[in-house]
This record gives sequence, structure tokens and C-alpha cells, in this order.
Amino acid sequence: MKKFMSIAIALILILSLAGCSPGKSDEELKAELKEEVKAELKAEMEAEMKAERETEGESEIESAPENESEAENEEKVEIVDMNVEDMDMVFEKFISQNYPEFTREDFDIWNKLFLDVNGDGKNEVVFSSDYYDGHLEKAIVLGSDNGQYKELSKSISLAKYSNEYEMKDGFLIHKTKYGGSGIFDLYMDVYRWDGDQLSPLGLGILTESYVGTPNECYEIKSEIEGNLDDFAIIYNKTDLNEDDAKPELIAKDHYYIDDAVGSEYVKIPISIGNSGQDFSEVFDGKNLNQALEYFYKNVYFLSEERQKDFAGAILKVIKEDINNFKAQGDFLPLSEDGFDKDTLEYDTSKVDENSKKVLEKIRDRYVYMLVKPFYATEGSVEEYDGFDILFYQWSKQIIDMAISLNGSAEEAHLFNSPEAYFNSDYTEIEEFVSDCTCSNILVENYNSIKSFEGQDTWKLNLFLPVNIVIE
Repeated sequence: MKKFMSIAIALILILSLAGCSPGKSDEELKAELKEEVKAELKAEMEAEMKAERETEGESEIESAPENESEAENEEKVEIVDMNVEDMDMVFEKFISQNYPEFTREDFDIWNKLFLDVNGDGKNEVVFSSDYYDGHLEKAIVLGSDNGQYKELSKSISLAKYSNEYEMKDGFLIHKTKYGGSGIFDLYMDVYRWDGDQLSPLGLGILTESYVGTPNECYEIKSEIEGNLDDFAIIYNKTDLNEDDAKPELIAKDHYYIDDAVGSEYVKIPISIGNSGQDFSEVFDGKNLNQALEYFYKNVYFLSEERQKDFAGAILKVIKEDINNFKAQGDFLPLSEDGFDKDTLEYDTSKVDENSKKVLEKIRDRYVYMLVKPFYATEGSVEEYDGFDILFYQWSKQIIDMAISLNGSAEEAHLFNSPEAYFNSDYTEIEEFVSDCTCSNILVENYNSIKSFEGQDTWKLNLFLPVNIVIE
């Protein structure tokens, strides 16, 4: 634009001096000069427009990398994960915030093992301890996801003497050791990743046992055949009191996964002999637990056909009992008059003769537990009318084995047992509810039942154990 002004001024001066130029008239000279100025102005304007376009283009080019860089930075922020191997960060960002009861001193003495437990190609960290060092009673399994720490399990209980971990066939194996003076047992717990957390496939699978007492001295060792989604475990026992003793086959179990049946292993004992007794030979008509214990110990010494027969006989007695106990509905129609919530005793002298017979049978079977049922959800607690029965956990394990041999998955709901125990005198209710992943809870006293009121509960079945008093 400055050049335009200069040219315009020059044109005025030239026109004013046009008469001094020889050989050309004023009109001719003016015309020539006018054309030259036009050409010069046109060229100047085109040059300026070109320069402006180039300047705008450079500005766009310069700003583009900045925007791309910002987008790249945003993308990088989204994919950065918390480092599970940085113990300072793990303690500051997760442990201190989610487990304030643990000090840094506790944390520093925990065992730390890095394994890829969920198959994502990255290591997670397993915090564990022996002898409950650092006050740790359950393993903490920690990973990272979308820039946040994520706990992958809250259900791995630690053994006192030893806790070891490994990944095998895509499953997490927790090896534990329990025992006392002259006796110890080794077990394996198997967990699998279900897409959200580590869920138990099989807990307490015996792998080795040793007994060294004045009365007996032997060891049991096991061998696993197959992949952990479908395997057999073989047990051999050696008498250590004999110098030349050879291992003797004593048991063989088949474990496999059937998601249609449940989330845990199906266990089927494999026959290794046929010297055991039948159900009718060991059941006295009252103490059903005695027959269950015999079946558990001797099932390997029954042929496959006799295993099924024994299992079928157990289930038949239990079904007949349940139909007898609950003839009128889902609960036992027992009067509330005989029940004392403070002592948790049921006085049979305050009920009719038929109810008394039912209560006597429940007691004499040593398999059933009389309970008072409650239901807790969304902060409210409801007491059901009547009573119910649960199976002792030991009995339930044997019943599950009987179902695997001669039953159906649909029958499993008939045989409930406690999945957890709660007593508000020893455990904080908020902590229990927060960690609880089960639905059937045996609650030690009535005050503990009331502590569920106002809590963040969801469809919990609560049961008070009832002691049957027969005079």
C-alpha cells in the first residue's frame, strides 16, 4: 500500500512536469505515463494479495501442528496406567486410601509377587504374607485399568504357615499350608478370571499330607493328570513306620468345569476298589451324619454302580426329611412360642407333639441346623414367619458329592448351607457388608441381625442359629 501512495505522488509530479519532455505532446506523454502507472499499480496489488494469501496459509500451517500435538497429548493421558511396580505410588494412591488400617511399616513387610492373573499381557501384583505379618489376613491383588488402580480379588484368605502363588493353565493357584505339632496339610485353591474379578473354582484341594505322631506316621502325596480345566488328582499313601513301605493308592478324584452346573468345579470320586459297605449297612435310621462320613471316607472303595446307589440313598432320605419338615410351604411351621431370641433356644415343651417329633429328627440327624430366617436389602431387615433348616458345611460338601454322582444341578438349591458368618462383637458391620459377596449368612446373635438395619445391603438371607432343647 505504501508503494501505491508513492506511485500516485510520482504520477502527479510527472504530470506537472510533462511539458519539459521534448518530442512528445502533453497528451501523448500523459497517456504513456498513465498506462505505466496502471501496470505498476496492478502488479503491486497482485503482489500484496499473494503475500496476504501466503501469510494466512503459513498461519494455518503453524497452528495445525499445535492442535495435533494437543490431541496426541490427550490420547496419551487416556492410556496411561498406574504402575503396580511402584510401591510408593501403590501405597499412596491405593493402600492408604482403601485400607487405612495398614501402616507403611505393615505394607513394607508384605510379600509382593508379580503375575499376569487376568491374561491382559500386563503384570498385576499380589500382596501376601505368612504368619499374618503386617496384619494381613487376605491377599490383595491389584492391577491398573484406564489410569486407575483396580482390586481384582477380596476373597483369597491367607493360611498361617505358607502362601505361594503361580499361574498354571491360565488359572491362579494359591498353595497353602496348615497344621500343628507333628501334622501338616498342603492344599491348593484355584481361581479363574471371570472378566471382572478372580472367582474361586476349587478351594481346599488337598495336595500333600503328613502325620507324625506316637500312634501313626505316614505321608500322602498327590499327582495331577490333565489341564486344570479338566483333571484327575491321584493320592498315594506311604507308611513311614515301615522301612520298605511302598506307596498305596488310596483315592482318585475327577475335577472339571461345567458352567451350566455352577461356577465351581464339579468333583467326582473315581472308584479304585469295591470293598466298601452299602448305605443300608451303615445308616441306623437316625444319625444320617454317620452314613455321610462313611461315604466320604470309603466312596473310592465302591464300584461306580454302588457309588451311585449310596449317593441316591442319601439324597432320598434328605428329600423325604425336607418334605416332612416343610409340608406346608417354604418354612417349617413351628410356633414362635418356644423360641427365645436372647438365648437362641427352642423349648420343645411349649409345642405340640408333631412339632416336637420334627425337632427331634432335626437334632438326631446331625446334618441339619435349625435357623430363624431374616431378609436384608437396601437398609431394611425383615423377619420371616416360621423357621428354616440349613446344612452344616461339612454335610453340604458330601451332599454335593452325592449330587455329582446321582443327582441333578436343579436339586442343588434344596441343600443350602451358610456361606459366611457374622458377629458384630468382632467385625464392623460396614466392613462386612462392603466385602460380602455371598447371600446366605449365619449371624451369631439377634443384636448382630439388627446391625444390618440402615446398611447398604442387597438381597441378603440372614439366619440365626437355633439350639433345640428337648427335655
